[in-house]
Amino acid sequence: MQGKWRTGEPRSITLRFLSAVSSLPSVPPLCAVDERLVLCFGLAIDLTLLATASRMLQDQDPLWHIKLGEVILATHHVPDRDLFSYTMAGAPYYDMQWLSQVIMSLAYKLGGFGGVVALTALAAALAFALLYRELLRRLSDPTALALAGIAVVLCMSHMSARPHVLVSPIMVAWTIWLIRSAEAGQAPPLVLLPLMTLWANMHGSFLFGLALILPFAIEAMLRAGNQRFLAAWCWLGFAALAVAAASLSPYGIGQLTAPLRVLDLGKAANWIVEMRPQDFSEPNLFELFVLFALGCVFFSGITIPAPRLVMLLLLLHLALSHTRHADFLGLVGPLIVAESIARRFPETASLAPRVPWLTQVVFALCIAALA
Repeated sequence: MQGKWRTGEPRSITLRFLSAVSSLPSVPPLCAVDERLVLCFGLAIDLTLLATASRMLQDQDPLWHIKLGEVILATHHVPDRDLFSYTMAGAPYYDMQWLSQVIMSLAYKLGGFGGVVALTALAAALAFALLYRELLRRLSDPTALALAGIAVVLCMSHMSARPHVLVSPIMVAWTIWLIRSAEAGQAPPLVLLPLMTLWANMHGSFLFGLALILPFAIEAMLRAGNQRFLAAWCWLGFAALAVAAASLSPYGIGQLTAPLRVLDLGKAANWIVEMRPQDFSEPNLFELFVLFALGCVFFSGITIPAPRLVMLLLLLHLALSHTRHADFLGLVGPLIVAESIARRFPETASLAPRVPWLTQVVFALCIAALA
């Protein structure tokens, strides 16, 4: 019985689990990226969205956002009372997306609905290009392209001319820097704070960005070794500054609680299609990709560090609870699992043949033409 345990390994299952969680493996080095590949991928996304422009305007919300932007530009005042609802006129109102609405209104003045669609397509293309670039730095071309493609499909059903698309590049950039800082065992750079201020004034999903700080702070502490307490204090200071940066809005500290009112709709949320939970009564792409991802994890034996596994499960919970949150899973999920895939298959990034960038240009144009 003594031989079944390795020397120095604790016999208690609990202690073995805590030991495995507290000693994260080293992070594979990042690879150089051919920026032409990133440009081609972003161009393909942009052209595809422009080719399906009418679909991006089927939602009623763009009209409301453009009108509110016009009111803000005309009055030089962000509304704090409901202006349009018949039954709730004059009720307290938090316009968490006022900056996005101003930007959309300016785009409408410059180019009509075509200008709004072009702005939205550009923001989405930038977000997916940033995602694809980070994946290329960690994985082989086919793997990075597959993960980025899954992200596009998961987000495409919610791809409309609305503020959540405009802030998607900020979400991706914020997550990338948190991951890199956690892997280095140090606090994120302070240059991220203006991004949080911008995010908080453009869309209520900034709370998701604040929530990401905690699990990555825990990972940074685990990777910092003997400097864990210093790393903890640095991340705590960054979290406090991030909350302060998010409060730099016309509503002050009230900006932090306003997004929770949207989620606290009770049974009324069932009347809003995008707030409903996922429907598995019929096969759909979301179910297909979730089952595919689970199969890949079980088949390949990929292990995900505990802090990232918790994040991934929470993202899956959000996506299952509300269809609109599949965007979070699509844009942030691949970034969370990329390091684990690279560690499980270290030979793929170095030995896999690089696809010529000209081939990818032709492939991107074919996709856009087909759309």
